Amino acid sequence: MLRQLDCRINAHARPLINRDFCHLSRSTEAREAISAMLPRRLNEELLYARAVSAMQLAQPIKSAFKVGAAALIRDAANHRYIISGYNTEYVNNDSTHAEESLTSKLRPGDRLELVTVVGQNGEPLTPCGNCRELLSSWATDRAEVLVTKREEQTVWQPLHVLLPKALPNTHNLADLPHQQQELLLAAKAIMAGAYIPYSGEAKGAAIMTANGLLIVGSPREDAAYHNIHALEAVLVQSEVLRERDIKEICLVGSGEYGLPYMPCGRCLQKVYEAAQICGRERSLVVLLMNPRNHLVWQTTIDQLLPLPFGPKDLGIDVGRFLV
Repeated sequence: MLRQLDCRINAHARPLINRDFCHLSRSTEAREAISAMLPRRLNEELLYARAVSAMQLAQPIKSAFKVGAAALIRDAANHRYIISGYNTEYVNNDSTHAEESLTSKLRPGDRLELVTVVGQNGEPLTPCGNCRELLSSWATDRAEVLVTKREEQTVWQPLHVLLPKALPNTHNLADLPHQQQELLLAAKAIMAGAYIPYSGEAKGAAIMTANGLLIVGSPREDAAYHNIHALEAVLVQSEVLRERDIKEICLVGSGEYGLPYMPCGRCLQKVYEAAQICGRERSLVVLLMNPRNHLVWQTTIDQLLPLPFGPKDLGIDVGRFLV
C-alpha cells in the first residue's frame, strides 16, 4: 500500500514518533532537534505516521469515516515542529474536520509548511474546499499538501494551486451572451439591502437552472460570525425549490485591484456538491463579476476547485437526488 509514499519509518525517525516525543514536540529542544536532524524525506514520513496515529483518535459518530492530519510548522523563531489533529462529529450533524482540529493548536507566528491528511484506509486525502481555505490562512507561500490525483498517483502539491486566487482572463459584461448578462445583473441587484452589519461587504449570487429558472441569494450575517455566504444562500434557495439541475452559477462582489471577488473554499465545496448532483462536476459554469466595473471571470467548478473531495469519494451516488 502507498508504494509511492514509501512510508517505512527508518531507525532514525522511529524515536521521534513515540508517545514521549509527541508530548515533548512543543519544547524548544524538540523543535530544534527536528529542524537539525530531519531532511525533507524524513519529515514526510514522520508526518504520515503522525496523521495515521491521530486518525485512531477520531470520533466520526455519524459517518464512521475516520480522518487524521499532521502538519510541519515553522514558528516565529524559525524552529520546526509537528502537530496533528483528527475529525469529530456531533449529534446535530455538525463536525470538526481533522484540519480544523490541527489548526486550533497553532500560535501567533506559526506557519504551515507541509500537510498530510489520511483516511481510515491509510490513503492520503485531498482537503475539502473549506479546509483548503483554512490551511491557506496559516500557510507559508510555499506550503505543500499531500494529494492523490485521479490516476491514484500520490504527490505533493502547492497549496495555492488547490485554491486559486485569480484567473488569467477577464471579459466585459457587455460581451457575454444575453442570458449570462441577465444572470449577473440579477446577482448584482440582490446585493442591495443585504444583511451585512458586521463585514459591510455586499455580495450577490444567482443560479440559472437547466429549465431556465433564475434564482438569487444574498449573504446573511450574525453576531456569532457563523455567516451564510451569498453562494450558500442561493444554493439553499434552489434546494427549497427542489431545482437541483444547475446550469450556471455566479457570484458578484468586489475583489482587489478592480477584479471580481473569488469565492472562498467553503462556498466552492458546496458548489461542487451541487455540481455532482446534476452531473456537471467538471463542466458547471461559474461566473464571477466585479459590480463596479463589470469585469467578469468565466470558468468551471473544476478549475476553481482542482482535485476536489466530494460524495463520490465516500462511495455515495448523489445523482439520484436530481429531480
